[in-house]
Amino acid sequence: MWVSACASVVPQQAAPRDLLLEAARECETGFSGVRTTGIDRFGQVEFQYRSADDRDRFIACFQEHAHAKIKAAISSGRVSAPPSDATRTSVPVDVAESFILVSVMINELQHHTLLLDTGASRTILKPAVLDGLGIVVPTDAPRWPTRLADGRVVMLGWHADKVDGILVERASPPNYYLTWPLYVGKSWEYTYTWEGIPARQTDQRTRRCTVEAVESVTVPAGTFETFRVSCANPRGRVAFSYWFSDVVKMIVKEQNFLEYGVRTRELTGFRLD
Repeated sequence: MWVSACASVVPQQAAPRDLLLEAARECETGFSGVRTTGIDRFGQVEFQYRSADDRDRFIACFQEHAHAKIKAAISSGRVSAPPSDATRTSVPVDVAESFILVSVMINELQHHTLLLDTGASRTILKPAVLDGLGIVVPTDAPRWPTRLADGRVVMLGWHADKVDGILVERASPPNYYLTWPLYVGKSWEYTYTWEGIPARQTDQRTRRCTVEAVESVTVPAGTFETFRVSCANPRGRVAFSYWFSDVVKMIVKEQNFLEYGVRTRELTGFRLD
């Protein structure tokens, strides 16, 4: 069975697409279980693989070859090197309804207000920033897979639950339920502090998650092919399981194994724009 994946270098836009694809083709010849299928608009090489070992070794080979080609292209003047004097700064922002506004001065003369837009399809804000801006994320909001600047792909995780507008529990840092790429047998571990607000309880928790299977699941929103993931505590007891659909890019079913029983949540509807 062939599984699809993506590979990238950082920064992704540092080289022409043909250089990246050339690096992938060179590595492809050394792996019978890998075949390159193309390159997407973000500069990520798309490929298919038969085993996790083939995938990991191909990505390592691709990144090594791509970096060498980028370095050579910079030396020859074909590609411009990124600025070395880049610095981080902080600016005040204003929130107007659902808009985030930034006041700027252009050429030291003209005052303007800019609408915050990263140019990406999603903007990532830390929980502390959300709290400071007064932004509340609904508990049933979609969790989208997001690619970080270093090439890692993560899932925006659960941070807090509210009942009738009242905060009842939260996690710090947020629970990162999923990391990409997903494939059967993959495991990861994370630790967070759980806080029960009404009872003023806190608990340090560690969860180890495993992608157990690819299976079809039926919920009120329809039938989906999903990855089934289970997360257990250090004693091996499963704390929760969930089913992620790549079609709607979110969890379509979730089961939490609590002291008083099993709580099940299912997707009731969705819309693809």
